[in-house]
Amino acid sequence: MFRFNVRMPSELPSGYSGIRIYNTLWIKLLCECENNKQPTVFFIRDYFDYESEYFCEDIALTGIPIKFLDNNHFTTFSDFLELKKFHHYCKGGISTQYCTFQQKQKMGKNEWMAFHSDEQHNTFDSLAKVLDYEIEEDFKSYTLPDSPEEESINITVYYPLLILQQDLYSAFIKRKNFILKKSKHIQFRKQYHSTYSKEIKTYQIDVITEDYLPKYLKIINKEVIKIKNKIEERKDEVFQSINQIVKDIKKDKNSRNVTSYREWLEF
Repeated sequence: MFRFNVRMPSELPSGYSGIRIYNTLWIKLLCECENNKQPTVFFIRDYFDYESEYFCEDIALTGIPIKFLDNNHFTTFSDFLELKKFHHYCKGGISTQYCTFQQKQKMGKNEWMAFHSDEQHNTFDSLAKVLDYEIEEDFKSYTLPDSPEEESINITVYYPLLILQQDLYSAFIKRKNFILKKSKHIQFRKQYHSTYSKEIKTYQIDVITEDYLPKYLKIINKEVIKIKNKIEERKDEVFQSINQIVKDIKKDKNSRNVTSYREWLEF
């Protein structure tokens, strides 16, 4: 029998360590909250559809399988499950730059000026560092089964999130006009030099207002259910992928001496 658990953060039992008889899809929200005293503005760039499709490749994942056999070759989680058709990372404008504001006095008058806050910069850095750490620790905790048939589906999807208590704006150009629009949800892409993989990685971070949180959770829940359904639809291929991954690890003579199976589990 194919059994599948989808666990949202509110459902996670204390001290849960995993049960092999379940196929589990974990969702982890890594969240920072900030009381931005002044409005925060993100500068939005529109991408062509073929460009935005690749943003789904930046979804943060750990576990097994997060790569899949397709015509005898491994392909990505995003391509295999066709995330471009439903995941919010592949939709809408994307920001790579932002600013806030501060007051300065000029000739006896208070004026506002654009300002890059160290606090917000540190917040994004902290999210990236925590995400990087969580992913590495999750890969380190993986235990190789005695046989491929004993392995179950155990995937974790991470959503880094910044919640702002005050105003959030998007700024963009439309028909040569500069538009400043009050917003509830921005997708921000940040590059970060990973301490563990020694690579420059791009993380997609959702930035939302506090009152948008219930709607955001509904978006995540809807996406997770679609991921679960697509895995169920192709479960034979999914388990073939698991079997091949475990066999590939076991073929390596030094596999049981490594501290992390990350190089085999990732695409």
